[in-house]
Amino acid sequence: DDHTVESTLEKPFAPFLSLLAMCNAFIVPQEDAESTPLEELPVGSGPFVWDNRDKNKEKTIHLVANNEYYLGRPWLDRIEFPFIEDGKERYNQFNDGKLSQVDVPDAVYKSVKQDGALVPNLIEANLWGINYLGFNTTIKPFDNVWIRRAAAYAIDRESIIKLVLNDRDKLAQGPLPPGIIGYDEQLQGYEYSIEKAKECLEKAGYPNGKGLPPICMCYNQDAMNTRTAEFVQANLCDVGFDCGLQKSDFGTHLTAIEKGESGMFRLGWTSDYPDPDAIVYSLFHSSNSNGSSNFTRYKNDEVDKLLELARYETETTKRVQYYKDAAKLIVSDAPCVFLHYYSVSILKQPNVMGLKVGPMGESVVEYRHIWFAK
Repeated sequence: DDHTVESTLEKPFAPFLSLLAMCNAFIVPQEDAESTPLEELPVGSGPFVWDNRDKNKEKTIHLVANNEYYLGRPWLDRIEFPFIEDGKERYNQFNDGKLSQVDVPDAVYKSVKQDGALVPNLIEANLWGINYLGFNTTIKPFDNVWIRRAAAYAIDRESIIKLVLNDRDKLAQGPLPPGIIGYDEQLQGYEYSIEKAKECLEKAGYPNGKGLPPICMCYNQDAMNTRTAEFVQANLCDVGFDCGLQKSDFGTHLTAIEKGESGMFRLGWTSDYPDPDAIVYSLFHSSNSNGSSNFTRYKNDEVDKLLELARYETETTKRVQYYKDAAKLIVSDAPCVFLHYYSVSILKQPNVMGLKVGPMGESVVEYRHIWFAK
């Protein structure tokens, strides 16, 4: 980004960060990029190469083994990725033996966990990502920190995880998930407390919510988000908020957030590269408060300083402390209610071997290590 480029001459660590931030980008031949659209004929040098893409309704992507891959030919001859938008249909096709692996829909998660025949083939991982309820800190009444803290205390996040999410995700106390450097296991977020929520409303100048203007929670419509939004709405109304709901498709929802039109919104963020910078700098540094990723428009000079120091610090212990200090300030300022950290659950067929999923999720699964048992 511009900040990294401009700092390169003064900060010797900056070139490393530039490369780190590009680890999910790829080099392609200019002539291919300028002639045939890459989505029609992608090129690369990985363990599998493009074969074709069906023109039928499912638009299945076909990949074949790259015999010249520099680390050796993968064990599978080919991989097919069918586009099946409906989660229930994906799961049904898996049960019919038409898919080798599938994500586990929320509706069947508990039954899968209790099925002795399925559990040995269930792969789960905590992801480096977070689901949160954001406040646009430039819009009233969310420019008042006491209002944001009141909302944070009012939301019963543990019950949401248990009753809405089927207990499959972990409660979030701060912006960084477990496992990534800078995660602070001692950090305490906001517990569910109607009493403390009302105290914060009184400090904001709205005892029991009297005189507080109506607020609206915006969310992208699906069954899980709808249930979560309704739960949050009930929690907020219990302490004195007059909270409405507004649902829309994800594109419309995100556009409104990027433009700064949504005062309160549900959103999530996953790490683009395995470093805390990908989460906290993106979400909370003021340089990103134009709608690019800091959607709450949050600004704190001390947080900015800590995140900048962490970017260029080469000594891990110091770097970790910068992130811990920044996280404490962020939690105190409450630009977000951190709901839960993301997780992934995948079922595989019994003959699928070598499938592993880590904290970066399915997008970085090393398919070259997968093979079929007879």
